[in-house]
Amino acid sequence: MLKNSSTALSSTQKSRSLEDTIPFLEENERENFLSFVGQIVTWLPEKRQTARELMDHPFLKLEGR
Repeated sequence: MLKNSSTALSSTQKSRSLEDTIPFLEENERENFLSFVGQIVTWLPEKRQTARELMDHPFLKLEGR
């Protein structure tokens, strides 16, 4: 039953990119945000940045925050 439910959901959901969900960000902010999130969700831990390294990411340093 659960398999049928998930199949029904996936067939009705439209695929979207993360970039499509943040139209309210300016170009520079959008690029920095996508870079930041990309580094957080990197699959291989040895390639993923640490929290300490991410603290220096440009997205967290943007003016007006």
